Amino acid sequence: MRFKQIFLPRLLFIALCITLISVFIANAETTLLPYVVVFEREDENNVYVYIDEEVLALRQYLRENHSIIIYIDPGHGGVDSGTDIASPFYEKYINFSVALMLYEMFLESDTGIFPILSRQGDYDISRFDRAAIGSALADVIVSIHANSFRDSAVRGVETYYDVRQELSPHVRFDITSHDLALAVHYNVISATGAHSRGARDTNRWREVGFVITSGSTVPAILLEMGYLSNQDERALLVTENYQRLMALGIYNGIIELFTPFLSQSQQD
Repeated sequence: MRFKQIFLPRLLFIALCITLISVFIANAETTLLPYVVVFEREDENNVYVYIDEEVLALRQYLRENHSIIIYIDPGHGGVDSGTDIASPFYEKYINFSVALMLYEMFLESDTGIFPILSRQGDYDISRFDRAAIGSALADVIVSIHANSFRDSAVRGVETYYDVRQELSPHVRFDITSHDLALAVHYNVISATGAHSRGARDTNRWREVGFVITSGSTVPAILLEMGYLSNQDERALLVTENYQRLMALGIYNGIIELFTPFLSQSQQD
């Protein structure tokens, strides 16, 4: 009984992660490699960064062939497991699983919105590189995370944005990070039925902001999908069905936000 209650769900979750990553890698040659931008800088830190010439060429290609570009960032990776309170359900695996589902939803849709993933697998990318790459290539950035807290009773979804963020004058659409946060947050709540802790300005709720929200120059949000430290939410976040609902909520929020611009481009 103890094996079924504790170890069997863990084995199933690990098997799911391995399957998703295997499928992802198998399809990489045909669908992903031209678009997922991960370049390795040869230095002592082995940091992944963008190379200006290649990013500029890729940005031109994307904008010539796709109406809207979304940069999907599964938080953490590699030695940075994120919240490990629910080991072996490390946050980095949950983030990646939801991000991959979201990526595939956009790839399979005919919306005119094209997805880019910040990482293809379980490896490190610095927070600054994520912000820089996303800002260079995409119209919006969605960074996906899970939360934890010392009080295990705390639960719910939080979506962070930075009201003081300085957007580039070259941003193509008249939306803000606040607009993005509201659209994604309330669609996630609608899709999952999760408890809402609100769309939050980092300047009011945190002593230190997030690099992805404050350092990006396009609209950017950081979604905290729930608390792994809360037993009930953890039980949901490690399941494929709930992860898919979470991805669907993000997807619906992006579609809702950009529908006016998609309609306009189709008329043009």
